[in-house]
Amino acid sequence: TPLTSPPAANDKNSFAKMLDLMRENVNAMMATLIVCVAGVAFSVVYEQQGSTLMIFADEHINLHGLPTEFVAALNPALVLALTPAVTMVWERQAKTNSEPHQVTKIALGCGLLATSFAVLMFGALPVDSHASPVRVSVIWIVLNQIFLTAGELYTFPVALSYISKIAPEGLLSAIIGLWFGSYFFGNYFSGLLGATYPTFDTPSGFFAMLSALAGAMCVALLLARKPLRRRCPV
Repeated sequence: TPLTSPPAANDKNSFAKMLDLMRENVNAMMATLIVCVAGVAFSVVYEQQGSTLMIFADEHINLHGLPTEFVAALNPALVLALTPAVTMVWERQAKTNSEPHQVTKIALGCGLLATSFAVLMFGALPVDSHASPVRVSVIWIVLNQIFLTAGELYTFPVALSYISKIAPEGLLSAIIGLWFGSYFFGNYFSGLLGATYPTFDTPSGFFAMLSALAGAMCVALLLARKPLRRRCPV
């Protein structure tokens, strides 16, 4: 019978090998870290659609008799509707060699997310307090969801594709795990941020803060894209 190493020793050796690979591929790990941080920030804002956005819709959107669940159904319906259009745009850009780099696309996704809540910020201006009986047009929430969904399509699949390309051999699974781990932190911090919604004097103020957070991430990625391309030319 051949001698085999104990499982604990094998696990230790595998972990040590993974750490060595990370040290040998610092540029790829830094790029992955930046994209994962962007994923956390994006998720913090994006996931408000399942919490504070539903509260706002229930209290201050004129849904014309439709249930609040109508708002929750907009995002998946828009994913189906917008995916072919976004793909077509990228294909046309690729044919003319004008398709943005993937980091630029992620930045644009954050910019679209910022726009979605900027739209809602202006739409919510007539609501002067959380207790206000004023209801605004459902068009505002539809526009919010269009921009939000477009931002989602420019961010989540593109980021996963990018880190898969830059992942060194032997680290692909670990790097993809880091990316999905960013969802965990994004959802967690989204709940903490959403808990501050009642502390804002108006819903508009809260949406302005969300827009600013996503916008700041957009600017940070645009500033980081050239250094990232130099370090990870994919």
